[in-house]
Amino acid sequence: MADRAFIVITQAYCPNGHDLVAYEGDRFDGFPGVTVKVVGHGVDQLVHLSPMHGDDRKSGDDGIEAGKQYELRCPECGVDLPTFGACDCGSGRLRSISLMREGVGEIVALCDLAGCRRSRVCDGLETLAAFIDD
Repeated sequence: MADRAFIVITQAYCPNGHDLVAYEGDRFDGFPGVTVKVVGHGVDQLVHLSPMHGDDRKSGDDGIEAGKQYELRCPECGVDLPTFGACDCGSGRLRSISLMREGVGEIVALCDLAGCRRSRVCDGLETLAAFIDD
């Protein structure tokens, strides 16, 4: 059987340059998670997301209800993660986490509607195209 390749996020940044990859706390198959602050509907907590593309495991999501929209923020400075665009789910917004500390480049786009699995990794050209379309 051939080895399969997979994408692991090893660095991710808020708009102010804070690294969202949690080196302390929960790990996913040995890899540190991507941490975001989730706020709304009586919730204000840190959620650790698997850094592996396509893996929907997370921890710290107690009390978060599927189908409700939440704000996604940097756990360090509290800034809202920027809106990348509308999600294909029809109700949520894709929020962007930069994979580069500075400039426009590759991003992870997370839907802010709890339970939506349409998040994705976008390359620089797709990110630029979204800005041009807006």
